Amino acid sequence: GILVHETWFFRDAAVWGEIAAIGRAATAPLRVLSAPCATGPEAWSVAMTLADAGLGAGAFDVLGVDVGEGAIATARAAGYGPSAFLGEHRAVEDQWLVRERELAWIRHPLSAAVRFRTANLVAPGALAHEAPFDVILCRNFLVYLTADARAAVERLLDRLLAPGGALFLGAGELPTSAAFVREG
Repeated sequence: GILVHETWFFRDAAVWGEIAAIGRAATAPLRVLSAPCATGPEAWSVAMTLADAGLGAGAFDVLGVDVGEGAIATARAAGYGPSAFLGEHRAVEDQWLVRERELAWIRHPLSAAVRFRTANLVAPGALAHEAPFDVILCRNFLVYLTADARAAVERLLDRLLAPGGALFLGAGELPTSAAFVREG
């Protein structure tokens, strides 16, 4: 299999305003899935965005999932070098990061809302015990999959997306499964 762990904080700027708006409109704790999350910058960016949008402790829960155990260990450690910061969200980053020498570490209050676990999204029964998510980010993953694997992941995402939820795919990643064609 192929493991692609290239990621950085606030990748694809257009997403973050939409995430903030979804967070501000939420009436119950917002559940967000970042899958695959690689080493975690996307999951942490979601948490920073929601906190910056005014959501306090307990108002959101972010789960980052990746098949790579090393990637998940890095995500949990929450210490990142300069290559993880390529965007233009310095004010938000500075609010939630403590910089020490070459690394930036996630500040503790934010870490209570983000969790990480290892899982293979293609495997049968992946995330079987997870309740639906209000927001799912599965960006730039489907393009790497075979048709069968892609169909399996699309079925998983369909099962995990709450009614009325938001699914963020990568640019050019249109779902192929009929499961995503919804009326109304």
